[in-house]
Amino acid sequence: MAKISTVESNIVASFDKVRSDILLLNNEIRKVASDMELMKQELSRLYQNYSDMNAQVSSEARKDDSGAKVEGAKKLAELRQKIEQLKKERSKAQKSKVIVKKVSARAATKFVASKTGKKFHKPNCIFAKNIKPKSRVIYKTKDGALNAGYKACHCVLK
Repeated sequence: MAKISTVESNIVASFDKVRSDILLLNNEIRKVASDMELMKQELSRLYQNYSDMNAQVSSEARKDDSGAKVEGAKKLAELRQKIEQLKKERSKAQKSKVIVKKVSARAATKFVASKTGKKFHKPNCIFAKNIKPKSRVIYKTKDGALNAGYKACHCVLK
């Protein structure tokens, strides 16, 4: 009876850890999405400024051919640089979102065991890499693997 309560408490602790990990990842994803939305708004504002400046430069060029073209061209060049910079930042944010997804996928597979084996390993352990996919069992926590009857490999004990 004592073993059952230990197993149950280990399971509850495992689920609590998973829940906290999921909440942390969710917050990170929300931050990235919020940053992307701000960048979209800034990009939209810059596009609007660009079109306004383009129209203004065109009208000024018709009025005054001397210095207006040079000044307008400088302003357009600056706006183009800002737009390109925002595009780069936006692509970086999208890449970071992909990285967060990859990290969360890696975080989900913390321990690996074979259906026919007696030990569980970390995913980067040389023994874990030799386990065929069809006989691979994945555990999110060390307690989960221990409760399933596996013993820890030396890579887990380090």
